[in-house]
Amino acid sequence: NNFETAELKVSFLCVDSTAEHPTGEPVEWMRDISVKHKIMEKADGKYMILKSQPGVNIKYTTDGSDPKDSGGIYDGEFKIPSKAAFVLIVAEHGGVYYDRQTIKIEKGRPVGPEIDKAKPLVLARLMRAVDTSETYDQLTLLKKYAESVRDVHIVLHKNDAQGKDAGWIELTLSDKITTSMEQIENVLDSLKNAFVTNGRVNIELECGVIMFKNGQAFLDFANDQKFSLSEFKQGEINQK
Repeated sequence: NNFETAELKVSFLCVDSTAEHPTGEPVEWMRDISVKHKIMEKADGKYMILKSQPGVNIKYTTDGSDPKDSGGIYDGEFKIPSKAAFVLIVAEHGGVYYDRQTIKIEKGRPVGPEIDKAKPLVLARLMRAVDTSETYDQLTLLKKYAESVRDVHIVLHKNDAQGKDAGWIELTLSDKITTSMEQIENVLDSLKNAFVTNGRVNIELECGVIMFKNGQAFLDFANDQKFSLSEFKQGEINQK
């Protein structure tokens, strides 16, 4: 049988319930503690995101000093000073330090497309949700930041009361048809009410083109989703 735990340290003790054999010595298991990082390009500079296992503290510095002695405690993404050449990080748990890293900060012009905050922006990049929960989360996100979408593909997978495949319903809107997120929600409700009167349904959604009122709305969207501007290609963004 498999034993799963989220703990960083676990002690095991082997005891013979029949008392035929003596109790063994405790054996300690320690999870490998590590820190992952991501550098994000934003309109106003570089930001860093750090992540480790739950319960682990991360300390960092941007001035070259030892993070163990003088590092700040990481509590969320931070802006990297423009003059910083390195970010030094270390993980701490139970007074023990792990995974020291020196992360080089590349200099030069920001990587990624230039965004005019005032002009309307069209993003030609596929967003895909693979189940019902993701679909409605995506629609909520798009309603918050975007004005409309094009090139929409919807699939409703039906399952009967026993959970078996009962067919699917598919709807595709070309990239010449503009629709709102509210219209998509209305279509989903209509399709479910008309064709899924019993059993369950799983919804998939794809949007190929997203329209934003202005570049600032797009930047807010990218920041919300922890996208770096360097992840977007110039051809994916149009502000003409």
